[in-house]
Amino acid sequence: MFQRFLALLALSVLVVAAAAQAAGTTFHVGDTVGRNSVTFTSEAPLEDIVGTSNQITGHLEFDPAHPDKGATGLLKVPVASLDTGIPLRDEHLRSAAWLDAEGNPEITLEITGLDQIKSVQSGDGFQTFDVVARGTFTLRGQTKPVTIAGRATYLAESDKTKALMPGNLLAVRASFTVALADYGVSGPAGKDIIGTKVGRTVTVDVSFREPMRPSSGMPRTLLVVSLAVTLASLVVWLATGRDAYTKFQVVETVERQVDPEDPLAAAGFYDGGPVTETVTRDTVRFGLLPVPQGVFDRHVLSVATFTAPLWGLTLGVWLWRRRGSR
Repeated sequence: MFQRFLALLALSVLVVAAAAQAAGTTFHVGDTVGRNSVTFTSEAPLEDIVGTSNQITGHLEFDPAHPDKGATGLLKVPVASLDTGIPLRDEHLRSAAWLDAEGNPEITLEITGLDQIKSVQSGDGFQTFDVVARGTFTLRGQTKPVTIAGRATYLAESDKTKALMPGNLLAVRASFTVALADYGVSGPAGKDIIGTKVGRTVTVDVSFREPMRPSSGMPRTLLVVSLAVTLASLVVWLATGRDAYTKFQVVETVERQVDPEDPLAAAGFYDGGPVTETVTRDTVRFGLLPVPQGVFDRHVLSVATFTAPLWGLTLGVWLWRRRGSR
């Protein structure tokens, strides 16, 4: 049974490693110097409006070596960061009559996959693709599906790219349209603004370039390995009797100081020093697992003792990554 347990554990780890390999590469969007941008353009008979924000955050999962595996990601922009060049108009834009920055402070774009991908150009250390992505766009608390056309270029780190920023780079520019009525954006009641001063449809353009950076989230591979090992341990435990809460005694020697009130001490029985005694104490193990005869004490290996170090390591790496990403 112990050999079966090891075989199941090894298989779980191999499956997890393959899944992690297929997960792709994470590019984190969070430029602090304003190179990234999202721009919206409204064209109407009486007025054209262009607004922009440099406060894009999020991530994109994309493996340039295997673009056929697709892409996923999430980008966010604070409504309060949108700037149209006129402060009073920006105030109106954030109001409940328009984008409702107080009730819905973020605009989000989630990428769920790629419908088309075409190689445009490739060479030593770079690849450029034209893509059509699918996803969802959330504005004013309403979420609708969108199709996004764009271009992505991957640059492996070189002396030239280091002048821009360190690390392998991913540059993306994309565009899609948004019908304001789909998201409940109608403007102030009783005023005919949509269609005259504000276009019924707005074009959204996104542009960013970012290096690969360590994730601040939970380490995926380690997390899934921990889950797989825990699952394997539980399966073996269930198959070997479900000994969930076993109580047994441990024999050990302890050293204690002599109690001055002990009459034996007054009679010189302890010879004036500390006393060493052999005692037994009750202890328990959760989910005992089978062990090879003569190698381990049969109470040593359990679901809890086997998986706790892995979960401790996973939590430690997560905390370290969060600290390093700040």
